[in-house]
Amino acid sequence: MTPDEIRLVRQTSDVILGSSGFADFFYDRLFARAPETRALFRSDMQEQKMKFMNMIATLVGSLDRPDVFAGVPRHLGSRHANYGVISDHYGPVGEALIEALETELAARFTPDVRAAWISLYGEVSTAMTRGAA
Repeated sequence: MTPDEIRLVRQTSDVILGSSGFADFFYDRLFARAPETRALFRSDMQEQKMKFMNMIATLVGSLDRPDVFAGVPRHLGSRHANYGVISDHYGPVGEALIEALETELAARFTPDVRAAWISLYGEVSTAMTRGAA
């Protein structure tokens, strides 16, 4: 990611990390786009939503530490493969994430902010795919 993309993600992450409904909307959109993914979540969804938000915070917090940033999604990809996540799931997850960001950020979701989050998700999903292999 470029320094500008990192700056834009960080400037907007506070809004979603402080939101009480972001994870709810994300999972609603994911399950609408890819209903088969619902079966992958056997645990309490409130706990899962907290894990999701914590992972976003971890990734955003490690953007300036490439060694940490690269390792987190690789490990996550390995774990998710054990849960039954397949490469076809990454597209709907990314789409649900962008849709949730657009809804939560509203006017702050400029084309540049959109591109920055897409770049972040691209790096995360690539690393997760490597970790799953």
